[in-house]
Amino acid sequence: MTEQTTQPAEDLKYGGLNNKELLLVYYKMKDFVTNLEENLNKHKIQKVIDTPMGRGVAYMDIPAEHVDKFKSTEYYKTMHDVLSKLQPVVEVIEDCDAGCKAFADELR
Repeated sequence: MTEQTTQPAEDLKYGGLNNKELLLVYYKMKDFVTNLEENLNKHKIQKVIDTPMGRGVAYMDIPAEHVDKFKSTEYYKTMHDVLSKLQPVVEVIEDCDAGCKAFADELR
């Protein structure tokens, strides 16, 4: 027999994530996708590399067909789906909670 734990209903909301955690996930993912889109539009990808002087970012040119192939992947589509689904939730959170709105402003 497995032991069940009971949690308050508010802890189960959104899979256990609280409002600030949802905002963090949304804005960090949005930043990542925005950066990715900017690079893909330039037919570039970036990679963080270690150098003798510390970490750096290298950009590599990629052909248009690689961009198109990447944009057709489940990974790419899922990132956009997640952002689309979280956006209205984030808007409601920011409209209803001044503390979360201030937190979101810090994340932007």
